Amino acid sequence: MLKCIFGLHGGGLLEGQGVKEFFDRAFHLQPQVSRLAVSAHARKDPAIAQKITELVADTPYLEKLSICPSDIGEAERVLRDADGALFLGGSEELLRERLRTLLIDEIWLSSMSLILGVSAGANVWSTRFYSNDRARIEDGLEVLPVFTVCHHHDEIDEVLKEQRLDRERYIPLKEGESVFIDLHGRNVN
Repeated sequence: MLKCIFGLHGGGLLEGQGVKEFFDRAFHLQPQVSRLAVSAHARKDPAIAQKITELVADTPYLEKLSICPSDIGEAERVLRDADGALFLGGSEELLRERLRTLLIDEIWLSSMSLILGVSAGANVWSTRFYSNDRARIEDGLEVLPVFTVCHHHDEIDEVLKEQRLDRERYIPLKEGESVFIDLHGRNVN
């Protein structure tokens, strides 16, 4: 079984776009995940995490579902106690800043079986990503050797066609679409 799998979702999760399929696929690929931490650190109002936990709560595999508190020290404790994590969408800038203050390192990554990201929560793990909020390419945390575009639509391709996209794997994700990859950016079936 692969150690850490990343599930990247293009957005629209709160509207129910691909929710069941996304979580079913994630827990099919990594059925040993029993402790999932949900992070809303990409948002100034973390109350959205409660809504997501209601969507995930009936997942039969989970023994423990925890919402990461706003306090970084407490959030780090919750993340270290989990074997899976879900990072919700919002602001890539805010999430990237908060993840850099957490101890997101090789030791933490090697302890995780599943990292799920939605929209901004997917983009930040990449080498580079297209930010819809700021309409530009930005640097991610460089955990995954991919270039992601969440909320993808055809007009973005026009904006990106002048960019050099051959440095890393290009992953366009429309709302409701998802992909599961390993730490090398390879698809996981």
